[in-house]
Amino acid sequence: MTGRIVRKLTSTATDPHTSSIEFIYSAGTWDGQSRRLAIATIASGRPALAIYDGTSGRKEREISVRGVDQILNPGWAPDGHAIAFSGLSQGLSDLYLYDLRASSLQRLTNDAFAEVHPSWSPDSRTIAFATDRFTTNLDTLAIGRYELATIEPASGRVQRVQTFAGADSINPQWSRDGRELYFIANPSGIADVYGVSVANGALTQLTNVSTGTSGITASSPALSVAYGRDEAAFSVYNDNKYDIYTVDVATGPSTALGTGPSTALGTGRAPVQRDVANAAALPPAARKESDVAELLADAEFGLPPRQPQGQSQITDYKASLALEGIGQPTVAVGVNRFGSTIGGGLSFYFSDLLGNHMLATAVQLNSGIGNNFSAKDTAAEVAYFDQSHRWQWGVLGGQVPYLSGGISSTVGFTPQAGTVRVDEVVIDRQTEQSMAGLAAYPFDRARRIEFQAGATRVSFDRRIESTVSSLSTGQVLSDQVGDTTTLAPPLNLGNTSAAFVYDTAAFGPTSPISGQRYRLEAAPTFGALTFTNVLADYRRYLMPAPFYTIAARVIHDGRYGSGGEDVRLFPMYIGYPALVRGYDINSFGPGDCVPSATSQCPAFDRLLGSRMLVGNLEFRFPLLRPFVASPSRMYGPIPLEVAFFADGGVAWNRGEGPSLLGGGRKGVSSAGAALRVNLFGYAVGQFDVSRPFQRPGSGWVFQFNLAPGF
Repeated sequence: MTGRIVRKLTSTATDPHTSSIEFIYSAGTWDGQSRRLAIATIASGRPALAIYDGTSGRKEREISVRGVDQILNPGWAPDGHAIAFSGLSQGLSDLYLYDLRASSLQRLTNDAFAEVHPSWSPDSRTIAFATDRFTTNLDTLAIGRYELATIEPASGRVQRVQTFAGADSINPQWSRDGRELYFIANPSGIADVYGVSVANGALTQLTNVSTGTSGITASSPALSVAYGRDEAAFSVYNDNKYDIYTVDVATGPSTALGTGPSTALGTGRAPVQRDVANAAALPPAARKESDVAELLADAEFGLPPRQPQGQSQITDYKASLALEGIGQPTVAVGVNRFGSTIGGGLSFYFSDLLGNHMLATAVQLNSGIGNNFSAKDTAAEVAYFDQSHRWQWGVLGGQVPYLSGGISSTVGFTPQAGTVRVDEVVIDRQTEQSMAGLAAYPFDRARRIEFQAGATRVSFDRRIESTVSSLSTGQVLSDQVGDTTTLAPPLNLGNTSAAFVYDTAAFGPTSPISGQRYRLEAAPTFGALTFTNVLADYRRYLMPAPFYTIAARVIHDGRYGSGGEDVRLFPMYIGYPALVRGYDINSFGPGDCVPSATSQCPAFDRLLGSRMLVGNLEFRFPLLRPFVASPSRMYGPIPLEVAFFADGGVAWNRGEGPSLLGGGRKGVSSAGAALRVNLFGYAVGQFDVSRPFQRPGSGWVFQFNLAPGF
């Protein structure tokens, strides 16, 4: 045995059907021939048992188990007829048995005590398990320690197995002849492997590990015994990883799978007494506990008076929103020769105790020149979402103003002041006011459908602020804000959308690293304009070697219909850094524009349209990975990622088509490298250097933006 991983059976990161494998408080179980492996999973949102062929890795059977909320610690009967497991139902743990031949479920226990780690006897007639039924006081909720017990599925009779007083005993495993139970206990304060005779209760110690035998948690399974052999395997946490060791349960010597501190293990079986002093406790042994420790150990302190039988008060949960967080407030002040301005924003997030109801609010106030506040210059958003049921719904609404404009200076003459200078600030404002309702239904962890319907009103106006001053003296003669005038009739639109979403992507600190995701959406708009926005976004992440990812993306976004190219709608632009790098709007200069008969700047206009198609390909990996020795720190001390990329895209309008589909509209492309860094969890900074191939003479283009990788 070398400890080498032979085969990976499943991946919950990329398999939408299996959303979780129970491994923290649970382990898998082999059949009597050590050919098939059963594990506890969550499949399509329901607890299930998955059975795999250990040789081929093929899933042979998946059993959806109704009546329980979670499955833990499956144990396969040696004769193969049934699998026992610990099942959680309404927060309580009991033992269950699933008959593989009859496809039926049997509940073995039904109480408020914990029953975990079931293990079958070699004759498949008795199940050993760990329980607190002998030590817990349900009246005072004083939770006791785990002890061992056995149950006969045929009769339901439970028998106590005496081990250590005042110590936890968990994870029982039968010897091959059924005369002894091996288990993990901590009578000395350090967990080790012990054995107890079923006939007379004699105890023996099999290991003596300085750091203790343990799983992920103190109650996780960490011991397994082979069928028909005197060999057991157990796990030890050492040097920031778990090592697996084997021990001959007949004699006691231990060996390691791979490397590890084998000298820290015991070398033989040794009898032990039931009352063992806690060697892990610091002296003095008769230390008096502090008042705080005594109060914490008193299970009855602070409890309300006991109610008579049948008069216990149970109150249904009522959701109420409370403040969960406040967004980073912002304040900005500006001043120039045209006057001063001030603005700021603040956001609040509210939620109930269970996180089923969420309310988010945000507001941003902005003044015009001269601190002239207007309601139309205020941005505000409110969103409420209810996910207490499978059908999730919400409402959102608000107002967002989009401002643009310019400054002009002219010289004039008035009889009163002579030659004057007239400075004008022209502000064009597009105000979008909207309200919508949305609903979503998740099929499983990866797939969901979304619907949205609402109304939007878009208004267009202009305001001119003018300042008249004397050229000879510099004196301001007048400073006034003109009336707001309407530039165009408002757009009253009805918005609807339906989308199917699939997402199994696993994210690293700076970008997704494995899985896939896609979104297919159609969003009809009607009213003053009629068009349908169609979005198809597909992304795939392949990891050919650990921590090295090949990422690919294809996006089509387009407005189809008579109103899709209305001049009041902003055109789509493929030169944004998140689409085709190297063509950002701020990187263009006069040298890029060579006028033609149809355009003042063809190099820029080719990036605009009402429809677009973009493709991206990246090879990304952690920059410091080659210098990190620990496999658990894949990104090293600083989460830096390097990516080599190739981008391409094309934009077109109605009546045209991309050249790759036989149309006349040619696309653009670029290639380069990117460096991403996680900025303390607040944002991801990305620095790109790209070479755009359809911009002759432009050379390399450098860009920085705050965005994770696609």
